[in-house]
Amino acid sequence: MTNRQIEALKTRKLIYETAMKLFEEYGFDNVKIMQICNAANVSTGAFYHHFEKKEEILVEQYRVVDRTFWTNLDDLSADTYLGKVVEYMGKYSLSAEKDGVRTVNEVYRVWLTLRQGFPFIEGEGATHGLKELLSSAQESGELDEDVDIEELIWDILIIVRGTIYYWCQKEGNFNLTQKTERIVSQFLYSYGFTGNE
Repeated sequence: MTNRQIEALKTRKLIYETAMKLFEEYGFDNVKIMQICNAANVSTGAFYHHFEKKEEILVEQYRVVDRTFWTNLDDLSADTYLGKVVEYMGKYSLSAEKDGVRTVNEVYRVWLTLRQGFPFIEGEGATHGLKELLSSAQESGELDEDVDIEELIWDILIIVRGTIYYWCQKEGNFNLTQKTERIVSQFLYSYGFTGNE
């Protein structure tokens, strides 16, 4: 990469991180682009070079989460691959808990407003980990060989996103990680999962 490209990435990261702090402190609707630029000490031109509107920063937040989400699969403690899927998705929900209800709420609002699809990247992050675990479950006989792994991945991701959405509606008044693990576990029961042994 050239020095110019490196500087551009640093500026984008600075704008992103500054905006996320401001959103968490003041609420998304209360933060103006000029406020982000002032806090990051960048021009509005620099902002618009990297982001078309402030909503894109929230969409970027979950692209980053999905792209970088990677739990070392060897660190999962369950004795079965399907049990590891449950644990893995619990860890995924934990990332939403760490971001906080306020931020996650805004992300959902932006997705609906901009009519964005779920920001999952095929072959990376959460989908990559799920594919490895489910493929291993199939190879070990925990899952029938006729189960469509790709479809199962999307079913699980829809369940987890729906659980996170419900958590936002309830203003975070329950343990998201525990609920995610319980619901994913119940869903996988139809595929032969009997719980972590």
